[in-house]
Amino acid sequence: MAVQRQVVQYGYGGPIDGVWGVNTWKAIQRMAQQGGYGGPIDGLPGSNTWYARWNLFRPHLREA
Repeated sequence: MAVQRQVVQYGYGGPIDGVWGVNTWKAIQRMAQQGGYGGPIDGLPGSNTWYARWNLFRPHLREA
């Protein structure tokens, strides 16, 4: 549920229920664009989605 709350600012407008559907993934892909994701916003996460998410959060992981 926390992820769905965080991605509202990236266009997620579905329920905050903890179930990651296509709309959740589309918002995550929009967020991942800040980490270098250049693929389609289709709600189907592939390796580039995961890499961009990791790249986006990597500076924060070093601080932990």
